[in-house]
Amino acid sequence: MTTMLAWATLSICLILTAIRIPSAVRGENRMMFVLFALISLDILLSIEGPYVLIDGWLGNFNLGNLLLRFLLYGTFLLMGIKVARAFGSAGGERAIRGPIGLAVLGATAVLTAFFFFSMDTRDSTVGLNDLDPGPALDLYAALGRFYPGYVAVCLIPASGDRSEVRVPFCSGPPQRHCSWALPC
Repeated sequence: MTTMLAWATLSICLILTAIRIPSAVRGENRMMFVLFALISLDILLSIEGPYVLIDGWLGNFNLGNLLLRFLLYGTFLLMGIKVARAFGSAGGERAIRGPIGLAVLGATAVLTAFFFFSMDTRDSTVGLNDLDPGPALDLYAALGRFYPGYVAVCLIPASGDRSEVRVPFCSGPPQRHCSWALPC
């Protein structure tokens, strides 16, 4: 069932990517095309069959997992920029794609590669589930969560901006609120 859901999700992402091709060719909103393409690749490398095949092409020592990490970092970079722009958060966008944000991304990528190559990664295993646990694997896994977390933290001020909205199931005029507390 889980595999079927992954294939269905991949199919939808591929359709959305294909739909974006004409506008990307015209130079309109190319970032959305790239995002859908990256998400499609992320999903593809998360499915066992394609992962084992691609990792086999890369030497059969889980380099596919490192590739997936780097693709995910790119996905979160572009998604963070897109969300910051959608919220009108110049500070959030600057924190993600400015010098500090790119330094965080670069350091995360270098450390991810360092810990990957310091592990015994022979024999393909989706999600690195069959590898012997150890500090390098733990740090590699933590770094995989660090950069998405950094991007999320950069977006918190933008998502917490006060705005007038109508809270569902509340009567009365629109209210000003913080996104974390929805008073009626």
